Amino acid sequence: MKIHIKAKKYYFVIDALCIEVTSSTPYVFNFLKKQYNLVSSTKKHPDYQIVFDIDPLSTFKMQIYKKRGTLSFQKKEKFSHLSFFFNFLIQLFVLPHNILLIHGSSVKKNKNGYIFSGPSGIGKTTTIKNVQPIHIYSNDVAVIKNEAGKYKLLCSPFDSFNKKEKRPVELKTIYFLKQSKKTTIKKLKVSKGYEYLLKNSIFFYYLDTIVVPKNKTNSKKQMIDLRIPEYYQNIQKFLLQLLTVCPTLLLEKEKNNAIYPLLD
Repeated sequence: MKIHIKAKKYYFVIDALCIEVTSSTPYVFNFLKKQYNLVSSTKKHPDYQIVFDIDPLSTFKMQIYKKRGTLSFQKKEKFSHLSFFFNFLIQLFVLPHNILLIHGSSVKKNKNGYIFSGPSGIGKTTTIKNVQPIHIYSNDVAVIKNEAGKYKLLCSPFDSFNKKEKRPVELKTIYFLKQSKKTTIKKLKVSKGYEYLLKNSIFFYYLDTIVVPKNKTNSKKQMIDLRIPEYYQNIQKFLLQLLTVCPTLLLEKEKNNAIYPLLD
C-alpha cells in the first residue's frame, strides 16, 4: 500500500517577486527552512514556481519552462548541494527583472552597500563580522538590482536570519578577498573586475561547480532543457554596465584583521 504525502508549499520573496516552492519530500523543506527566509503564506500571487519532485527513474533532472522550474531526483538521494540548484533557479527567474546574484557577503555602512566576494572558505563571513557596527545584508548570496542605471544592494532572503526587511542601499564597492600576511587594497582594472564578477556570479558559480564535470573523461553535462546563451548574454550586459559605476577592489587581508576603517 502506497502512502501519498501531500505536497507542501512555502514562499520565497525577493524584492517584489514571489516564488512558490512546492515539494512532497520533507527533506527539501527541512533543508531550505534552515538556510533561507521562507514564509508559509503570502497575500501576493506567485510570479514563479519551483517544484522538487521524486523520479525513481532518474538520478537528477532539471527542467525550466517559462515561469516553472522542476527538479527531480531519486528518493534515496541526499543532496548536499541542494542550495546550488535552488539559487540557480532563482537567478534564472529574477534576471529578467534586473536582479543579479553574487556569491558573497555584504554589509551596509552609513548609507552605502559593500560586497565581499571570493571562493568558499576565503573568509567572507569572518570579514563581515569584523565590520562594526554590523548591518549584514547577506552572508552567502548578495543581491544586486539595477534601478534605471543605479545599482542597489538588497537585503538577501537567502539567509534565514534576515527576517526583517532592510531598505535597499546604493552599492558603493565590490571587494574580492584574498588571504595575505598583510592587509592591502588595490583597485582592479575593469577587465579583471569583470573576470572576478563573472566567476563569482551565482549563474557561473553553479555551472562551474555542479554542471561542468571535474572529471574530463565524463563530458556529459547534467542540465536538461536549459538555454544557456540567452542568460549568459544578459548577465554579461548587466556586469559590464555595473562596472561603469561601481569600482572593484582586491582586498588582500590578513586573518582576523578588522576592515571597517578601510571601507570608502
